[in-house]
Amino acid sequence: MAKELASFQLSVIRKDNMTERGCEVAYLLGVDIGTTNIKAALFDTRGNRICVVNEGYPTYRPFPGWVEQDPNHWWSATVRTISQLISTTGIEPKRIRAIGLSGHVRSAAILDRNFNPIRNGIVWSDTRTEAEYRWLNEKMGDELISITGNKAATTFSAPQIIWLRNNYPHQYEKISYICTPKEFVIHKLTGVFAGDVSDQSGSLLMDAKKRNWSEQLLAKLELPREWFPPLYESQEVIGEIGAYAAAHTGLQEGTPVVAGGGDNSCAAIGSGICRKGIALIIIGTAGIVMSQLDEPKGDPEARLDLFCNSIPDKWYLIGLIQSAGFSLQWLANRLLQEKNADLEPNQQISSSEWLSKIEKDLALIPPGSEGLVFLPYLQGKGSPNRNSKATGVFCGMSGAHKNEHLIRAAMEGVGFCIRQCMDVLRQRTEINEIRCAGKGVTNETWLQIVSDILGQPIRTVATDEETSLGAAILAGVGAGIFSTVEEGCNNMVRKGVECTHDNTKANQYEECYGLFNSISSRLDI
Repeated sequence: MAKELASFQLSVIRKDNMTERGCEVAYLLGVDIGTTNIKAALFDTRGNRICVVNEGYPTYRPFPGWVEQDPNHWWSATVRTISQLISTTGIEPKRIRAIGLSGHVRSAAILDRNFNPIRNGIVWSDTRTEAEYRWLNEKMGDELISITGNKAATTFSAPQIIWLRNNYPHQYEKISYICTPKEFVIHKLTGVFAGDVSDQSGSLLMDAKKRNWSEQLLAKLELPREWFPPLYESQEVIGEIGAYAAAHTGLQEGTPVVAGGGDNSCAAIGSGICRKGIALIIIGTAGIVMSQLDEPKGDPEARLDLFCNSIPDKWYLIGLIQSAGFSLQWLANRLLQEKNADLEPNQQISSSEWLSKIEKDLALIPPGSEGLVFLPYLQGKGSPNRNSKATGVFCGMSGAHKNEHLIRAAMEGVGFCIRQCMDVLRQRTEINEIRCAGKGVTNETWLQIVSDILGQPIRTVATDEETSLGAAILAGVGAGIFSTVEEGCNNMVRKGVECTHDNTKANQYEECYGLFNSISSRLDI
């Protein structure tokens, strides 16, 4: 059984901000249940990051296409990160005014009547539900688009539930609750079963216009409504820290907890995006391209997904690249195995260290990686031309190509997928500005490649914790510190640096983009 496990990291910033002009500073806690790790981050109400604690948990891949996690690991990692954060900062827990959570959307925890996992949770990048999503589109494709704004795909949780019914009926019969990772942790913290409209947009079971469950879809698919949590707007307080959670985390019992939001929606808020006209690119494990809408009008062809935003009465269109940072991490790890094989353990370097070391060499390789093209479909092809059976491909390889060419080609491949999503997004809404967040932006070469491929400047965000920051801003609104999400963004979000595109390279990438699209379409199954 294949397993991946991230490491524990701790960072304390600006502990001197814990008092201000003789007054106690109020804090907001944002907790992000990410695809690979938990990140708990403490902020003051001006957006200064006080402390962040990061702990990974295992991902299991027992069979090709299967991607699973144990929900209990989400909770145990949450306990340890919050506990470590409080003990490290030494703050009085009562000074944390409210808590907001975000989590990876489209993933499902399958639970019994005691809220215990019946099986491992199925993660959004899992592609086992090929037959189920095709059945959904054939049976009720137009109905799905009309109600949810989306076509079925392996990345939604509804096909996962149907797959379980079709393949493991003995487990299906035990179901009492189905929820997302964030909702699982919120229940542990508060004892309340509650969801939010942005997170559950990934279920494919919501009415996007009504911002609630679709009784029509639930009835047609014979899914009991009581399995799913009541839905709230993201900034609404849904409960308080209970005695059990307080004892295990160090939080004060009674601290308000808001409904929180899906990871992408929270990342947009943490990047200061609270109006139309600004696109956000996130380069994390997955790649995301998204922009806010004032009305729930999705793409008629459902090439991009329509989700409820964490801002009330707002929505967004989103494109998903299923293997963005994952592609680069996977490739770097494979290449490093050879380099580290002959070295003593204390001399071996990590993939992040190696990528940093070769960054200048990557920048010297011309656009197009001298004919080498990479299709980053290690977990299937995402938006806008979905194909769950697609696989990763290097094309045009020669004896002259070095490891650095492979890495740059991977960066470019992800960049071309971002461009595909952006092209569709521009057809649906006006884009005047592009911002970029996620771990990928820390690599200046990769950021420059994406800017050149898009032919437009990109501005970063001045934090590595934009998703936790977005969750903290929602907590601030729920606690009454801010009257609106926009006010919270104005107080807590700071813009980063601007990466300006190179016109000459942008023109060169136009030809490379055409080649990428041609190869990708020809290799479609």
